[in-house]
Amino acid sequence: MPTEAQTQRDLLLAIGPIPGLHVERTNTGLATDTRTGRSVRFGLPGAPDVRVCMAGRAIAIEVKSPTGRQSERQRRWQAAHEAAGGVYLLCRDAGETVRDLATLARMWGRPELAVALETRAATALRATRATVRSGG
Repeated sequence: MPTEAQTQRDLLLAIGPIPGLHVERTNTGLATDTRTGRSVRFGLPGAPDVRVCMAGRAIAIEVKSPTGRQSERQRRWQAAHEAAGGVYLLCRDAGETVRDLATLARMWGRPELAVALETRAATALRATRATVRSGG
């Protein structure tokens, strides 16, 4: 079973290099400033792991393992994003999520992006299967 990190890596590798998509990986957490030793919070709690702009539309993607669950903050972020007209996807499998993006591209009149995404979906699916077979 692929981990959340592996699924996220496969997703970013699949969609990152496609012209016509703007893809951002977002981080939220706590780090230590090495100069001062102070803790520093960064990012917005509940924000999605990946943000995509496609055909002028905002898509938020939260990556979870097959058994992972959204936090309450993530559910609130999803509700606010969708209320503002954005699309929110919960990704448990990179290949399936890339196919979902291809479907959206077709719906939004961008067939060339759909074809590129469908090609990448097949690659992401093969990568996921290889990860599962290798056990890592």
